[in-house]
Parts: sequence; structure tokens; C-alpha cells
Amino acid sequence: MGNWGWLAGLGAIGAVGGALAAQLGVPMPYLIGSLAAAAPVVILRDTSGRPPITFPSLLRMFFIALIGVLIGARFSPEVIATLPTLWIS
Repeated sequence: MGNWGWLAGLGAIGAVGGALAAQLGVPMPYLIGSLAAAAPVVILRDTSGRPPITFPSLLRMFFIALIGVLIGARFSPEVIATLPTLWIS
């Protein structure tokens, strides 16, 4: 399977993980669920001695921006108001 095949497979695995996390009521389900589903696949592939999966730069930049928007959209005035009470981590 070529690199695009692996990327499509990871996308499908991520979509299933996100949908499952949404059904379970996990916060930010499509971010957390897809990461939890796809990460073990990538880790197992990397430890098997196969060449790493490369991600096209332009596509990577798009997804970084998308993740930033998804995280930023979760902030509300209520969340901002609680920031002073949170511990610095």
C-alpha cells in the first residue's frame, strides 16, 4: 500500500475513533477519539521496522490550522473566567 493508502487508512481509523468517542460523550470527540485510535497504529508501524509514514507539508499545515480552530472554538467566556483559578501546568 502506498503512502496515500496509509493516509487514507489512518483517516478512516480516525473517523471511526472520533465517532466512537462522540457516542461515548468524550469532550472534543473527533480530536481525542481519532488520536486515540490512530496513534497505536502509527506506533506499531514505526516499531515494526517499516519506513515512517510521511505526510505532505501543505496538507499537514492545513490540519494544524484546523486543530487550532477546533481547540479555539471550545473556549467560551465561562472558560476564560475560570483561567485564573487553574493551576499553571
